Amino acid sequence: MSAAVKCALGAKHKWEWLKDVTNMTATITREGAVRKLSRRGIYKCASGAERQGSARSGL
Repeated sequence: MSAAVKCALGAKHKWEWLKDVTNMTATITREGAVRKLSRRGIYKCASGAERQGSARSGL
């Protein structure tokens, strides 16, 4: 994703789905590593702004 661009169209308008991405966070503890996976969707509006939202499909 490119640098954050604020949307100039206001609060309510249509966002177009681009793709789903998987984000992984790893935390190291004394007991071992803990990994957290989250599935998010990338959306884009007509002004060129991008944001993350809910994914279209599950993990």
